[in-house]
Amino acid sequence: MNILLTFLLLMNAVMITAQDINSLVSQQISTIRSGNRPEYKVLDQAISKNPEAVLKALAPYPSDTLEKVRDWTYEQYHRILLLREKPLSMRREIVEKLVEGLSDRQIVIRNDCVDYLTQCSRQDFTPQAQEQFGNRFNSKSWFSKDLLLLAGFIGDASCRTTLEGLARSPASDQRRLQWQANLALSRMGDNNAMNWCLSQITRIGINDDVTYELLPGLIY
Repeated sequence: MNILLTFLLLMNAVMITAQDINSLVSQQISTIRSGNRPEYKVLDQAISKNPEAVLKALAPYPSDTLEKVRDWTYEQYHRILLLREKPLSMRREIVEKLVEGLSDRQIVIRNDCVDYLTQCSRQDFTPQAQEQFGNRFNSKSWFSKDLLLLAGFIGDASCRTTLEGLARSPASDQRRLQWQANLALSRMGDNNAMNWCLSQITRIGINDDVTYELLPGLIY
C-alpha cells in the first residue's frame, strides 16, 4: 500500500508515532529529489497532530545539498509556526532554525526566512537567537529592506553599528536602504533616526510614493 494512503488512514488514529512521521517526511523528500511536487495535505495533517515529531523529522534537511529540499524544509518550519496553539518553546526552536537559514547560500531561501521571521513576536527570539541574528546581519553578505526592518524589530544592540553605517550612506544606490536603516534605528528608539525620517517626508511632501511606500513603515 502506498505510504501516503497508509498515512491518511493513520490520521484517524488518536496517536501518530514519530516513526510514522519520519517515514512520511522521508517520502516527501524523495518526491522532491525526483523533481515532483510533494503532497502538502498529508503533511499538514501530521503537523496538526504531532508538530513536535515533524520538527524532529525535519532536522537533517536544512543542510541538504539540494536547494529545493532546503527551501521546502524552511517552508514546513513556517507552516508549523502558523499553528494557532503551540508552546513558546516550540516557537523559539523554529525561530532559531529560521535564523540559521539566513546563512543559506541561496538568496531566495534567505529572503524567505526573513519573511517568515517577520511574522514572529519579540518574545520568540531567545538571547541566543538574537546573537545569531546579529552575527549574520553584521556579516554584511546581503541586505534587503525587510532584513533591515527585522533588525530594528528584534532590537539587538549588536546590529546598531551596521545600521548606523547604512543610515549615513550618501550613495544614491543605497538611498532605499538608507531609509530602511533609519526606520530600523527608529524602532530601536533612536530619536535622531526618527527625526531624519520625518525630515525626509517633510522635504518630499505627500505623494503616492510617500503614502504607500514610506509612511506605512514609519507608522509601524
